[in-house]
Amino acid sequence: MVHFNEISAFVSVDGQHLPEYAEEYDEDADKLTVWIPSEAGKEFTVSLTHLNTPYDTSTSFYLDGTWAAGKILYTARGRPGTVPPHETCVCSGVTTSATSEKPLLFAELELTDDDEVLNSGVSSELGEIRVEHWHVIVGDDIPYARSKFKETHQVHERSKKAVSHRAGLGAEKPVKYRPCLSTTNVVKLLTIVFRYRPLSMLQANGLAPRSLRRVNDPATGSGSHGGAHPKRKREEQEIIVISSDEEDDDDLKKLEAKLERLRNKKRKIVKADPDVAVKTEPGKVVEVIDLSDD
Repeated sequence: MVHFNEISAFVSVDGQHLPEYAEEYDEDADKLTVWIPSEAGKEFTVSLTHLNTPYDTSTSFYLDGTWAAGKILYTARGRPGTVPPHETCVCSGVTTSATSEKPLLFAELELTDDDEVLNSGVSSELGEIRVEHWHVIVGDDIPYARSKFKETHQVHERSKKAVSHRAGLGAEKPVKYRPCLSTTNVVKLLTIVFRYRPLSMLQANGLAPRSLRRVNDPATGSGSHGGAHPKRKREEQEIIVISSDEEDDDDLKKLEAKLERLRNKKRKIVKADPDVAVKTEPGKVVEVIDLSDD
């Protein structure tokens, strides 16, 4: 979740907030930019919260550079008789009527060699979800206007746009009736841009950390599910493999060789200070092993 003063926003998939990486803030433009991981075929929602504001606000959501939806936050007084004050708005889809919408989803972007696609141009905001938050004055009800958002299915293979996903729409579904209202912008409060890419691409470009790989302890056996002794089961642990480089193997061999040399050394006998009393228990030997370099 990104935060700026009393404003916060996030993108969710399967009810979970997507992690954000490499956050940047442009003070001149009042714009926050972050990177998020996308997965083709997954539906997503975009949420924005504005706390403790004395005036009404409006949030516009743009997908790949095209306006997709707008939401009003009646944080000042609500809408008398119909809408109570609220501080959070959620964009879950593109409205197709006052009682229906198509949900948002990440989709694969196709490459083509069709020159007509090349000549039609590609939005510089392909691969971005832009959220603009405004202080507004809310007006009267207006006739419903269908969203003009259109999916970008293809880009030319020579477009040099490092994007493999796009914003898409799912199957139409019914939603609760929502009126349309006019608004007058007073001042833009904040712009938030979520740049989405596959996680592997974010990792390859150093924008997201590489995940740790978990491997089952070979001694426990990965195919066994029952019959283990309770005590042994508690002792089973997972090994986290961070790297498998040959250099790590060489370092380990060197350490093992040094330890073997130390074991074969003649133990040094420590002579106790005659002024210090040392209590020893029967059957125990006190040793000091010199771990300094040869």
